[in-house]
Amino acid sequence: PGSGGWSQNDIFPMLNDDGTRKVVHLGGTVTLRWQMDNGDQDYLLLVPVGGTVAPAMLNIGLQDGQVVITWEGGGTLQSADAVTGPWAEVPGAASPYATAPTDAAKFYRVVK
Repeated sequence: PGSGGWSQNDIFPMLNDDGTRKVVHLGGTVTLRWQMDNGDQDYLLLVPVGGTVAPAMLNIGLQDGQVVITWEGGGTLQSADAVTGPWAEVPGAASPYATAPTDAAKFYRVVK
């Protein structure tokens, strides 16, 4: 379901028809398709099954005129001007991290 709010992002798993989590086996050339019921999905996050390190999930929103980024489980916040990098550590960043919005695009990730 949609979050019902602008700049209010929710993360939810892709599910099978029976409600169990979808497992996609990748190898060689694979085409993935999904059908969305409603809303504005921004991206897919593919997570290895059985991995030893869970990815950090970022929650990014706007609060009191500031972009606020939160995450759990530790890790180092990095930023880049392009999704392809180069990535650099955001000095002194801890969750929640607040920064002033700009007209320029900015990308964030957490590495463990």
